[in-house]
Amino acid sequence: MAVTAQPVQTGQTSCYATNGAAIDCAGTGQDGETQTGATHSFVDNGDGTITDEVTGLMWEKHSDDDSIHDYDTTYTVAEAVNVHIATLNSQAFAAHNDWRVPNRNELNTLINFGTIGPAAYPQFTSGCDTGCTVTECNCTAVSLYWTSTSYQNDPSYRWYVNFSLGDFAVQQNTERARVRAVRTIP
Repeated sequence: MAVTAQPVQTGQTSCYATNGAAIDCAGTGQDGETQTGATHSFVDNGDGTITDEVTGLMWEKHSDDDSIHDYDTTYTVAEAVNVHIATLNSQAFAAHNDWRVPNRNELNTLINFGTIGPAAYPQFTSGCDTGCTVTECNCTAVSLYWTSTSYQNDPSYRWYVNFSLGDFAVQQNTERARVRAVRTIP
């Protein structure tokens, strides 16, 4: 598989004046006009995972069925690794045992800056009905998701991505957030 060496598009397609009013994008040079970067190529693998052929990352899908994949479950950083990731790897989820918590840059590739609530691409917000499994749906909570990236000024904090608005910040490792597992395709 060929992986491109450029950033992915943000998903933004609108343009705005400095006062926040929507404007025609033509000639603005804004992200909504240029839409620079590689276009995501998400493929549902039919086994509870989605592959982004552009980034070379395979993502765990999330369900709403009280399983290990349930998007309502939150973890401390230690639990994210020692419960969520450890369970996926011990069960060889989708025939793989190299699942991990994504770093901040990897998780940021799932933010769609063209939408909010959740600020995620449609492939990560589809069919999320009560009881759906990872092979039937992919849910993204309007909430915080852990990354594996520590905060340099204080390693007792970790970066998270907030899929409510598509922003990111840090919080203490003992706080709770969701986790979406990832693996790199060899």
